[in-house]
Order: sequence, then structure tokens, then C-alpha cells
Amino acid sequence: ENVNDESFILPTKTVNEIIRNYQDFNDILFFYIDKNQVTIQNEENKKVNLKTISKVIEGDYPEYSQIIPKEFTTKVIISKKEFIQQVKGAGLFASRINDIVLKTEKDKLTIHSQNNDIGEFSSYIEASVEGEEQEMRFNYNYLLSGLNNIEGDEVVFKINRSDGPTLIESIKNKDYFYILMPIRK
Repeated sequence: ENVNDESFILPTKTVNEIIRNYQDFNDILFFYIDKNQVTIQNEENKKVNLKTISKVIEGDYPEYSQIIPKEFTTKVIISKKEFIQQVKGAGLFASRINDIVLKTEKDKLTIHSQNNDIGEFSSYIEASVEGEEQEMRFNYNYLLSGLNNIEGDEVVFKINRSDGPTLIESIKNKDYFYILMPIRK
């Protein structure tokens, strides 16, 4: 067999089909790439032999590693469960753009949101904070999306600037991280 390093972009619908159809995690999938399509097939000696054919999206995947800062000026370690609860609470009082404000202080993270028609929310969570104080504005839905996929009881926020990318990761598993861009004022 001729095996080459190859990269390609699949449509989201195809990826969802692969996840749904190929449930055996021990199964080996083969990807056969042609000019503008790919054929995905499991091993032929399996009881269920599946074949999926999909178009390939033209172009190159964006170089995401360029937006990940190498150094951070602030690091916050916080309880994931408590943080999710507070973000959901703040989300009830978010403005029409779903923004909430997070502020790092000496030993806590303050969460604030305000909607002129409903009222405002203000709370804080004890946290381990290292580095400079920061104030950031995030879409709470995007923040919750990242938090819900992080493993473990505590999450780490790494902040470079209040208007730059923020990295969220688990203390336990460094293989998965979430990059969140703040809303600029």
C-alpha cells in the first residue's frame, strides 16, 4: 500500500455521519482520497462493512496554532461546577449580545451582567489567581460551550490581554483546550 501524509477538510455533515455509523472504537478506518472526494471504509473482515463517500472541501484548514498565545499574563484556577452555575445565572441578565463581564482580582473571579430591561447580576467565586488583574467581556453561550466540554472539577483560564484570546483547559487533561475570544467594548 502506498501511504502518504495527506490533509483534507470534510463537511460537518460527513463527520457527524462517521461518528454515528462507525461506533466500534477498535475498528480501523481507511480514507481513500481522490481529487475532490474521499471514501471512508472500515476493515473488510468486519460483520458490518460500511462505506461512506463525501466531497472534500477545497482549501487549507486555517492555521489555528497562530492564534494561541505562547505566554499568558494571568492564570486563574477555578471550580468548574460553581463557575458554570454562576455563568448561567449571569446569562439570565445578559444584554441582547449575551455578554457577561469577568474580572480577575487577588483571590476571586467576579462575574457581572446587566440588562437595562431586566436588571443586573453580580457575583464572585473564590479562585487561585496569578498575575495581572484583567477584565474581559464574553458571550456567555460560547463560554458555557467550552466549560461543558472540559474534564475534571477545576478549570484553568489563561489570559494574555483583556482583548486577546483566552485559553481554557482542564488541570487533568491538557490534550483538550478551548480558545475563547472576548467581545470588544
